[in-house]
Amino acid sequence: MLCRGNKFTVVCDNFFCTLRLSHYLASCGCQLLGTMRINRKELPDEAKTIKGRTPDTTIFFSKGKCKLISYFNEKKKLVLVLSTCHEKNEIEVVEQDVFIGKEKMTIHKPQPILDYNHKMGGVDTVDQMTRYYTCRRRTNRWNIRALYDMIDIAALNAYKTYSNYHPCKRVDFLNNLSGALMKMK
Repeated sequence: MLCRGNKFTVVCDNFFCTLRLSHYLASCGCQLLGTMRINRKELPDEAKTIKGRTPDTTIFFSKGKCKLISYFNEKKKLVLVLSTCHEKNEIEVVEQDVFIGKEKMTIHKPQPILDYNHKMGGVDTVDQMTRYYTCRRRTNRWNIRALYDMIDIAALNAYKTYSNYHPCKRVDFLNNLSGALMKMK
């Protein structure tokens, strides 16, 4: 297996993140950080409950190396984060602008949520960059859509690698790439 013995951290969204995946990655020597859906069966009931909780509160749950953080934010929305890369129950004080009025409010956010927001920015950037120039066409077949996504990401990776040595605009690179691919036999 490729990741065995390395200290990789896999950051994923709520579609992929499960307790079973975190145990598997821990057995391979990797770490997991991701948000979880509220309807997952393996979650404790206390983590899903928002009744009686005040905004900006955090509850920590531990099972082995896995930490589940149930954070009820200031917008009265429940955020569940699963982490195997955080040892302590760390809470950072973050000063954020409140959108109601112009005042600043002090928010207490757990460190795993701050790390998740920081690391998932790369995924959002890739999504944004592939959206500008895409080969995607409208289809109802999931496998064709997955193929379009792979082509878009491969073209973006090729552009990033090429632009390290030969700086150019992305649209010019994609035009040259598509022309070269059409000439191939």
